[in-house]
Amino acid sequence: MNRLPRTRCNILSLYFISVSLVGLFLLAPLTFSVPTLKLCFSWQKPVVALIFGLICLLGIIAGVYPSKCSQMLHFQKNFHSMNTHNAERVSVGEGAITFEGHHPNCGNFSAHVFQFGGKMHCAGCTGLVMGAIVSLCGTLVLFFAESLFREIGIVLFWLGFLGVALGLLQYNLFHLCRSSIHLFLNVIFVLGAFLLLVGIEELASNLVLDVYLLTLTLYWILTRMLLSQLEHRKICVACGLESCRFLE
Repeated sequence: MNRLPRTRCNILSLYFISVSLVGLFLLAPLTFSVPTLKLCFSWQKPVVALIFGLICLLGIIAGVYPSKCSQMLHFQKNFHSMNTHNAERVSVGEGAITFEGHHPNCGNFSAHVFQFGGKMHCAGCTGLVMGAIVSLCGTLVLFFAESLFREIGIVLFWLGFLGVALGLLQYNLFHLCRSSIHLFLNVIFVLGAFLLLVGIEELASNLVLDVYLLTLTLYWILTRMLLSQLEHRKICVACGLESCRFLE
């Protein structure tokens, strides 16, 4: 019963990660060969910075209200519906399971949440919000600065490349046993996208490449949200608590 859902989750994860990584790896040859295709306008940098800033704002909203911005709301409804059916068994045999934010208070999700101010917070969403806030501030600098980052454009590009790659592969490369690691990887994931934008602006300043990166950034965000949902599903499907196996 568990094998089929886990297989589907793995296939979906592999597909979205593969597409995201192909798009990321194409950025390097496109950026460093783009002088022969140079297409730049005087209004390009502020407009691109404005659009990226709007993407950051959307990311902040998605991080603050994850249940309203994803199918996780349906996930919770299924969970509470199942708990209603199995209330006696869950409370007597295994201990009551409730939701804190958009995670069940199950120990299997301890690496996904942390406590602050007397409340439980999602490490992934908090990391995305923190990264988006810093990137938004950096976007304001990019909006007004002409060539502030020109001397270190290539360094920023490869730092951004590494940040995005680690963020996308966090569930594959790391055993996320601590919420602090989960939080950090999501911070550098968003910062990575911003550093890529700055690096491309300084190295290539090509409108087509900017549009490509902005489109890719939106896809990365959607991929990151989907990967989180699939990871939650795999955790629940692998759980030994029969009454909570509502995702099968």
